[in-house]
Amino acid sequence: MAGAANLLWLLCEYLFGIHEKHIGMQPLASSLSIIIPIVFISLGMHQKKYKQGNGEISYWGATRSGLLISAFSALIYFAGIYLYCTELNPDYLATLKTHVEADLLKNGHDAVFATQMTEGYGYPLSYSIKSFIGSLLGGFILSLVIAALYRSRNTKSL
Repeated sequence: MAGAANLLWLLCEYLFGIHEKHIGMQPLASSLSIIIPIVFISLGMHQKKYKQGNGEISYWGATRSGLLISAFSALIYFAGIYLYCTELNPDYLATLKTHVEADLLKNGHDAVFATQMTEGYGYPLSYSIKSFIGSLLGGFILSLVIAALYRSRNTKSL
């Protein structure tokens, strides 16, 4: 569900012109999407604690729940972002690359650096892989933090 919600967010960004006409807003819009994994990881841990664990959950049990949610979400998002970049909006990566390069140049970086930093933007598969890895790492960190909040204080088991 979290992966599908992320894809819905992506489609909303597209529909509101954030991937084309208002591309400068894309970093903010993408940053706000952190709400989605926070909600789904929290809901998964809550269910594990109260519906399966009788109100008890260990730190590692909560972390495992978050990691499973993150892994499935990242897989769904990987497939979705690849289809988005190849079928729905094939110009997105070129537009993004142009915008990021211009932004880097405007902030005082040289052209060689700007080109190197955006090298993989033109390839849907590499962009999708980066998105997958970013989703996994973000989900891992969120799982660790949220698990610390959800764990039961008196459990000793892993």
